[in-house]
Amino acid sequence: MKLTFSELMQAPLSNLYAIRELQLVLDGLSTFGNDSAIEIGPGNGLGSLILSKYAKKVIGIDISEPLIKHLNKSQKLENVEFHVRDATKYPPEEFF
Repeated sequence: MKLTFSELMQAPLSNLYAIRELQLVLDGLSTFGNDSAIEIGPGNGLGSLILSKYAKKVIGIDISEPLIKHLNKSQKLENVEFHVRDATKYPPEEFF
């Protein structure tokens, strides 16, 4: 699934390059719909939002508790979760 022009235009200009880069990665994947994804350092959550259109489940992890609290309040997608974790200390399998 590709992002529509209107979805791209709603994104802040500073995020357009990141969106395009992520789109190129996703285009290179053969199948992704039944898989899950982990985003380490989700920032404003835009990457997780894009991944949610491709993956069955997306988990964003970050060491910043205020950031994760903000994302959990602002993001209301059923297949996206955000957790406070240090990605260097937990294996990815722990999240699924």
